[in-house]
Amino acid sequence: MLNQKQIKNLESAGFERWTKGQDDRLYINAFDVVANDEGFQAQIGRSGRFEREIEATKVYIDIETEEIVIDYGFKGAFDRKDFKALVDALVSEAEEVKIEDVIVDDATITFEESPEVVTGIATDKSGSKYLVRWAILPAWNDDEDEIIDAADWKHPISIELQD
Repeated sequence: MLNQKQIKNLESAGFERWTKGQDDRLYINAFDVVANDEGFQAQIGRSGRFEREIEATKVYIDIETEEIVIDYGFKGAFDRKDFKALVDALVSEAEEVKIEDVIVDDATITFEESPEVVTGIATDKSGSKYLVRWAILPAWNDDEDEIIDAADWKHPISIELQD
């Protein structure tokens, strides 16, 4: 099930929430999916049929199952694989947790086999906890203070939501 943060991010990316009965979905207009893709825009400009196919396409995410559903409307000629790749990229980008969204409230030093990392517990503005890992830059000694100074704080290796 999508959490509130993911739903908010998807809404910020252009999805709109729709709920009816037991259905809880986030829809996006298919034209919004292809808005920044030059190839699709060129095809829309050349073909009214292609434009109608895009217009008939429905795209949504089922909030309960997290399934991305693309209903192409009718058996058209446009490249479904490329369209699905655009949808997947849009969803992935919207769901990605960014370092700007979290505030580190604690940090502990751990060493993993490769590379050495600083591991921190981070909290976003809504109170969700994340495990964040930063790489240690090459110029460090065994002194903990120097290790902390050598971490690349603006570019974490990973940000993982904790349950």
